[in-house]
Amino acid sequence: MHRLLPAHASGVGARIAELPVAHRPRSYGRSKHSRVRNVRLALDVLSLRLRGGAAGSPIYSLGFASLVLWALALVCGVVVIVQRLVPPYVHVHANLLVVLAVGLMIVGGQLLLAAFTIPRSQPVYGVRAVLESSQLRLTTTDQRPAAQR
Repeated sequence: MHRLLPAHASGVGARIAELPVAHRPRSYGRSKHSRVRNVRLALDVLSLRLRGGAAGSPIYSLGFASLVLWALALVCGVVVIVQRLVPPYVHVHANLLVVLAVGLMIVGGQLLLAAFTIPRSQPVYGVRAVLESSQLRLTTTDQRPAAQR
């Protein structure tokens, strides 16, 4: 997630500066980038996107999830109807797709209801003030001498 902090900070109004660095070829070892790491990065991007875009209005993300579940339920329902009309005729009471379709409809409806019960007046997180190092006052609650810490 630390790779995404400059993009997120820039999105909320911070100024980003780049510093030149000296790149050199790897002297030994292998790169630590892999498919697993790329999947983690994609999940971080998704979570950052959901936090930023849906933080003020989660109704969009929950409504989209509800729409997807209802579409899957519709597809399951169509498959059940086709299986009933085309030989070999599968009985509806013996078909598990009916249970899956009903379950998807129920979960989709619950997500849609949850979207409407979330309060919309939640404040969006932001930086209130930037303190200079001279303004910081470090305090400690540890009563031991500094040599024993």
